[in-house]
Amino acid sequence: MSAASLAVLTGALFLAAAPDFGEIEQHIDPQLAASIERIEIVNVNGTFSHIEYQTTPNPIIPVTPPLSGYTIIDPKLIPFGPCPVNGPELSRPDNRPCGFLLDLGQKTTALNVLPFDRLELVGNVTGSWQIAMADTNLALKEDNIPFARLETGGPFSLPLPAPTGRLDPTRARQFVFILTSRHGSLDMRQIRLHRNERIPANNIRGIWLWDRRKIIDSGKEVINELVSRDINRVYIQIHDHPGELIPFLLAAGQAGIAVYALDGSPSYVNAPEKLLQRLGAVLAHNRAHPEAPFAGFQIDVEPYLLKDFNLKRDIYAARFTTLISSLRKHAAGALPVSVVIPLWFDQVPAGDRSLAQRTVAEADEVVVMAYRTTLDAIVNSAVTTLAWGERLGKPVLLGIELSRLPDEEHRVLEKSHQGGTGTVLLGGTRWRERQSYRVYGGNLSFAGKQHELGAILEHPPPFSSFAGWVLHDYEALDR
Repeated sequence: MSAASLAVLTGALFLAAAPDFGEIEQHIDPQLAASIERIEIVNVNGTFSHIEYQTTPNPIIPVTPPLSGYTIIDPKLIPFGPCPVNGPELSRPDNRPCGFLLDLGQKTTALNVLPFDRLELVGNVTGSWQIAMADTNLALKEDNIPFARLETGGPFSLPLPAPTGRLDPTRARQFVFILTSRHGSLDMRQIRLHRNERIPANNIRGIWLWDRRKIIDSGKEVINELVSRDINRVYIQIHDHPGELIPFLLAAGQAGIAVYALDGSPSYVNAPEKLLQRLGAVLAHNRAHPEAPFAGFQIDVEPYLLKDFNLKRDIYAARFTTLISSLRKHAAGALPVSVVIPLWFDQVPAGDRSLAQRTVAEADEVVVMAYRTTLDAIVNSAVTTLAWGERLGKPVLLGIELSRLPDEEHRVLEKSHQGGTGTVLLGGTRWRERQSYRVYGGNLSFAGKQHELGAILEHPPPFSSFAGWVLHDYEALDR
């Protein structure tokens, strides 16, 4: 799975040129190919790039309603239990549960209610009722989590339930109205999800800088460039000797620019010792040079670049969150630990929650690579992580791509258990093509769109967790 492969596409389906299966055969891993159901062959500008090994996609796709509000008019309430039904009226003959269900999705969808604060009900109620919510897992078990009560009257405005260990509001499937009195009626004309207004901070304008050779001396030219663009934070790739950046750290501090040490490699999820050593070196530097400190430590590990990530997703997700926890423990509050994640981590399971939620919970700060080119698309790509930031009290920044990205052609092949015409043998396994699509680099990057970028940066997403923007990267400025 890659960030590009989950991109919002225009003209997604296309007639791809025939691939060079001989070249693909040289790169495919037979053991991985035998263990999964799908492969995705990626070409960049017509040239083979890499193979992605994929498991069966999650069949449940959560949908986030517009943040301005989501209204269900004349909701279809489905009766359940042994109670006799007379239109909106129920009579409960014994203590067995009965009531009405409101289904929020179909078999392959669920509703992401995490960003919302209140459930507003317009209609008339008689009797006593308990309201509960079921996510996709609870609905399968015919279970739910109660969160409010209704008594005779209406309309109602009720706080939505907080996330718990048993309830995932990013995958809400049902609202359940349970009759607790002997008789009652539920005549609902509208059910609405409401979100309170938020005031985002938007006080950080950051940038990634990878080539530290530009700043080994005072980096005066870099400092002037950052100041001219109102950039007040820079994430710099470090190596084993952070002290070589002292002149730049002093100059940046005088200019009001916070400097975060940055490091990352997919290999760190399996062997974190080098990363912990580099954090230790930064902490030691700060103790020895309090006049020229680093302001934080950021990791950009990207474990999904490991070719067996999808096969060992649970293992890598656990190692990733454990790595973050170890870094924070090692930092002991002396430095905030910032973590970079792709926009699709909210769709990656990590135990009974998403990897985005677990990352937000473990990190001091999260930066989402929200590589899209319209404000709506940027916000929609990161809405769940921003909402988790609100719930958990953590700052979330959004990354913006400036580099010119090439187009990608993707060809999805599924394992064929029958063979025959239309199949191809790769890595000792037969495959049949299912889909081809193109990812346009121009949909992911602001390269050549500086005017549009300026407008985006002045319109922060409406989340209290939003802390600012991070540009990728210094090397791409004005390119």
